[in-house]
Amino acid sequence: MTFARHLSTNAGNQRCTSPFKGCRYSSLCEFPAAAHASKPITVVYGRGRAQRPRQDALARAYCDRAWVRLNCPDQAYRNGQQALKDATSACKLIDWKDENMIDTLAMAYAEIGDFDSAVRYEEKALVIKGVKADDSKRLQAHFDSFKQHRSVHGR
Repeated sequence: MTFARHLSTNAGNQRCTSPFKGCRYSSLCEFPAAAHASKPITVVYGRGRAQRPRQDALARAYCDRAWVRLNCPDQAYRNGQQALKDATSACKLIDWKDENMIDTLAMAYAEIGDFDSAVRYEEKALVIKGVKADDSKRLQAHFDSFKQHRSVHGR
């Protein structure tokens, strides 16, 4: 299943025209209105038949959409408040057990200037069991940035 299918909401045909190539979704330009979509996420299979995805797939889609809203280099596609809503939905769907989703939530709080909440959620991400060493370093770097009242972009 592709990211585009997760974010498909039939929200129009606006397209991101950013030339940015370093984004983990550098092909976002091909996903119509993904960053602007505010409708619930559905997954479309085959001939347009929408079905409800599994909890983890839906959580990943919300988290990915939040990440795009936080990191798109085109300011027109960024929306910290909506990213906060999407990241919160993702964390609730996975019962607060995924450090990357909690990290995205912390990034959203930092983006809107609520660094106390960003630090609090980054601490939660850091204590998740089984976090890989590289991920732990990234989370710690985010934590340090939030303590200094600096937001971060990217993963």
